[in-house]
Amino acid sequence: MQSLSDGNNVPFLQLADLIQSVSSQNQSGVLTITRDKEQFRVVFQNGSTVACTDPRGGALYSSLCWLKILEPKQLSPFMSGDITEVDDEDLAQLIIGQGLTDEDGIRDAIDSIIEEVFTEILGWQKPEMNFVIDGETNNWEQFQINMGTMIQCSGLLMEGLRRQDELSRYAHLNHNKEDLLVTESMPEEVEGSLDELSHHLWENWNDDNTIGENLRNAHLPPWQGLITLSTLQHHNLLRAPTAAELIVLANSLQEHDYKHKEILLRKAITLGADNARIHLALAKLALARKSKERASKDFLAAAEALQTTEPEEAVKALEQVMKLGIHSETALNSLVNTYRNADNKDKLSETLLKLALHNRDLGKIPEALQAANEARELGADILTCEQLLAECSIKQFDKEQALMHLELAVHAAMDSDRNEDSIAILQQMIGISPGHIGAAKSYAEYLFENGQVEAAKTIIEQALNDPHAKHADEEIVQLREVLAQIDPSDTTNHDWLAHFYKEHKDRVAASAQLVKLAEAQEKDQQYQELTETYDRIIEMVGAQPSLLVKQARLQAKLGYESRSIRTWDALITKLIQQDNLKEAKEHADEAIQLFPACKELHIRRGKLANKEGDRAKAIEHYRRAVFLAHGSGNNDLARKLIAQLLVLQPEDVLIRCQLADIAKETPQEDDDEILHALIKLAVKSNNIGIALERARQRVQIAEAPAFDARSELIELLRRSNLGQEEKQEGLTLFHDLIEAGDYNRALTFLERLVASTGGQDSNLVFQLAELYEALERERQAVRYYRHAVVLFQQEDRKEDALNCLQQLLTLTKNGSDVKQAIELLNANQAINWESIRTEINTKKHGSNTYRKSDSVVMRAQQESADH
Repeated sequence: MQSLSDGNNVPFLQLADLIQSVSSQNQSGVLTITRDKEQFRVVFQNGSTVACTDPRGGALYSSLCWLKILEPKQLSPFMSGDITEVDDEDLAQLIIGQGLTDEDGIRDAIDSIIEEVFTEILGWQKPEMNFVIDGETNNWEQFQINMGTMIQCSGLLMEGLRRQDELSRYAHLNHNKEDLLVTESMPEEVEGSLDELSHHLWENWNDDNTIGENLRNAHLPPWQGLITLSTLQHHNLLRAPTAAELIVLANSLQEHDYKHKEILLRKAITLGADNARIHLALAKLALARKSKERASKDFLAAAEALQTTEPEEAVKALEQVMKLGIHSETALNSLVNTYRNADNKDKLSETLLKLALHNRDLGKIPEALQAANEARELGADILTCEQLLAECSIKQFDKEQALMHLELAVHAAMDSDRNEDSIAILQQMIGISPGHIGAAKSYAEYLFENGQVEAAKTIIEQALNDPHAKHADEEIVQLREVLAQIDPSDTTNHDWLAHFYKEHKDRVAASAQLVKLAEAQEKDQQYQELTETYDRIIEMVGAQPSLLVKQARLQAKLGYESRSIRTWDALITKLIQQDNLKEAKEHADEAIQLFPACKELHIRRGKLANKEGDRAKAIEHYRRAVFLAHGSGNNDLARKLIAQLLVLQPEDVLIRCQLADIAKETPQEDDDEILHALIKLAVKSNNIGIALERARQRVQIAEAPAFDARSELIELLRRSNLGQEEKQEGLTLFHDLIEAGDYNRALTFLERLVASTGGQDSNLVFQLAELYEALERERQAVRYYRHAVVLFQQEDRKEDALNCLQQLLTLTKNGSDVKQAIELLNANQAINWESIRTEINTKKHGSNTYRKSDSVVMRAQQESADH
């Protein structure tokens, strides 16, 4: 959109020129013309006028009436009030809907409105104009466009200018719509020369109404109405009324018609009818229409007129001005003069005080001081006067003078039991001089006694924090002691006093303040600060159990675990020193409940239980401490604790198992002893599984060759019926012993191993025979070789059996039985050494015996084969 005006909203074209330009260029847009806050709008489309807006309202109603399209009585059902408040679009829709007229009638009315608007605006001198191309339209304008309104601008301009030219002939006449004109009788020579409209307007003229009301009631087009009015004025048929006539007219009006009354009376004053009664009447009328400014002026004018003749009435008028609060200073000065002339001291002092207050508010300090001093001398309220004088002194930067007046004011307030005023004044004094110790202390105590705790506290704090004041320590202490009474929750104050008393070696007073500080911090839930205060109290009065309990609990609540544990420990130590074992146990249990994972607390509790002979409780807590120490990686402590546990419960397998686990994690020199003792206890208590597990552990940690540990393991494997593992471990140990040259131990171990297999393991038996042979124990070697031959043959290991028999030949002096065994082996017959010996013996004793022996041998061989 484009706007055809300069930056200051001053038109650069004449209105008629602008309209002509829009028309000739076939432009579309919205033209706004403004004068005295009245804004008319004209809408153009393609250079033609299609709509307009008259801001005064009621245009459609008036146009329908003056065009005689509808009578006012036909439109009255649609009027709910002033016609200026009727919405033109709504009215048009209602009329059409009721069938009172058609769209043509509405269009005619709209055309007439546009003509009147053009006539109006073309008569304005230098109006503000603004043309917006393609500007937005309102609802009423859009309605006119939709109705098909379209008027050529050239015709509107010509008609408008013609009307303006005609109106200019009557420019010397007064056409102010708010003025009044009264009718004169019509001479016969004039009556015949008047047109019908002039007769109509003259006959319907109401002398009580304004020009605007009469023209509107006559239902004439605005332009036509003005021409007709001018005609009547030209023939002296309408004239301006005299002042007396206006007053009579005003008095004849209804009481509620205050608007017309005020117009008439003000017109009468302009015509010279100026007296007090008229001003009083006007003031009341102004009040009726809520114009305080106008009413105050009228009351003042009335009071001035009544000053000498009726002073009491003048006072009433001035009091009305005071109530309105406008032009108060003029009214007060007039009242002062009135009361001074009447020698009314009471009223004079009261009014002087009001005048002083008013001048103070206006910043007229010298005048305020003069009025206040005179009011005080005349006996005005001392409290108000002194306060006012103090305020004025402050504004003049005279603090000393202000304090003097305030002291007098506070005494006056106290004497009259005006406590609230006293407190306010005291606060004001402290505001002027906050560092005055004596005043602050007295005022604070007074306020505190009267329940003004916060005000008293503020006074003390201001006195203490005044950077310009220099106070002795004793004075500050006095103030702070008062503050401690006023506000027990002021932790900062208690803290300051505690430090002060401590520096001055007054431990009793310092500890008392610390106790109060702790109470305040606890009440305000300042727990972090509270624990520090407990530390200070303990430092001051010693580690008393009651304080230690509070401190320990608070530290636990704040999550200070290590600090709380230390405090619990100190508490328990203190109670033990006092031989109060019962409370020591109770607090130890409480601490453990708070910190169940603290090994130190469990150790403490275990020692307490052990001291009282409660073996079960001691074991319980020592066990827990061992678990926690082990879990935290403190194996040295865990070992020490287990040692104490073993004193209490030496045959506890589980404790020893835990000790073994710790030994596995952190090896030490006595680990083998620990495991050996555990294995022995496990075997003793028939916990073979545990014994076996720990025997394996012992083998793992033992230094090579670990014969004892391995031997013990093999024995446990035997007891556990783990034959295969026993054999494997046994053979390994056997070979290691042989390699180490420990033959006797190897022989003993191999004998046990053979025995554990029931002598049925051919390899073990053969190895035992070889070991015996190596040790030159031929008898035992022959015995086990013989047994090995039988086992080899049973296992169908003929070659091994034959090798074994060859070994026997080298050991026996008479190898006949061995040779016979070889023959039996080669013949795949079972070898039975008993049968072979029997047969050999039989051959030695004869044939019968041989036959008998043969039979025996054959039977034995058969049995051996069967076996």
